[in-house]
Amino acid sequence: MDASPELLESIINGNDDDEVFERISEDGFDQDDLDKDDPLGDIDALLRESVASTEKRSPLTAAVRVRPPVVDDFIRNFFMKHGLKRSLDAFQNEWYGMQLSGKLDATAMDDAVPDL
Repeated sequence: MDASPELLESIINGNDDDEVFERISEDGFDQDDLDKDDPLGDIDALLRESVASTEKRSPLTAAVRVRPPVVDDFIRNFFMKHGLKRSLDAFQNEWYGMQLSGKLDATAMDDAVPDL
């Protein structure tokens, strides 16, 4: 990457940033003019607008749907709880094999399963 000669000279000579920027005089600077142009200048108006906009909104409601436990989860939990690892492996192999082959009817297993 090539640096411009001006940049190299300013680095070598150690010029401060104060020399690059012009100073702005404080004469003719009016705080009222700044507040009129600045949208964040009137904090009270912003607060009134935000309170009014939140009052207009309807409260959010969340719908919670409880799904009953499915049969395969019940069987897996039973095998794990009682330490039946080989039975769990055999069940999972057969279960996923039936799912992949399309032999498993998912609508027949929509009934709720009791907790242990």
